[in-house]
Amino acid sequence: MTILHLKRDRCAQYATAGQYGQFVNRNFDENNFTPYQTPAKNGYSRNPKSELFYFDPNTLPAGGWIKLGVREKTANTIQNYTSKGGRFNKPEDIGKIWGLREDEVKRLLPYVRITEKPQNKPAASTSPPAFNTYKKPTFSITAVDVNEADTAAFIALPGIGSKLANRIVAFREKLGGFYKVDQVAETFALPDSVFRKIKDKLVILNTDVKKININTATTDELKVHPYIRFNIANAIVQYRTLHGQLQPWMT
Repeated sequence: MTILHLKRDRCAQYATAGQYGQFVNRNFDENNFTPYQTPAKNGYSRNPKSELFYFDPNTLPAGGWIKLGVREKTANTIQNYTSKGGRFNKPEDIGKIWGLREDEVKRLLPYVRITEKPQNKPAASTSPPAFNTYKKPTFSITAVDVNEADTAAFIALPGIGSKLANRIVAFREKLGGFYKVDQVAETFALPDSVFRKIKDKLVILNTDVKKININTATTDELKVHPYIRFNIANAIVQYRTLHGQLQPWMT
């Protein structure tokens, strides 16, 4: 018997109904059949569950792309692109995505809605803010009557502030009035340089100064005068008590 006859006999044995049926039933169960798909290129398979919705590719997170049916690696590629400042300016730009197939582009394109890019605000100036420096108001100064002027009139003079103006007025009240301009220089804490600067602007128009009657004034009334201290005031009163009133020729 030749080899050919042996092969034919073996095939005839498997061709019997019982043997062939047992062999087929042992290797195939149509109720427990799992179809196998050939993996797509690059080892990625399409997402079997996907839905379409309107989206902005510039703001859609990776999860949104996957929900649209895009492969996870492609979705991560898009997310990496936008996170580094990349931007889709028009819907057709999604066709430039690496890994997004042409049929996916056609399917997604009608749902792309790109919002307008917000305008960048002008950069804030780095230069320090400009501050207006205070300038003392200037006045056209006329002659100041030292016996009539108030503090505002003295403040208008160069070098005179509110403190010095109040001191000049207080000194004038204690004196009963200035009888000459040079007396202003005796004001407490008034610098001589300031007085020389304002002296030509000072005048005495009102010469009606308040006088003290030394024959009737008490010690307390006399001692408040800047030129009379307690010892002098007391001496005047004591002399007046012992010798009577002072005569004009004595003063």
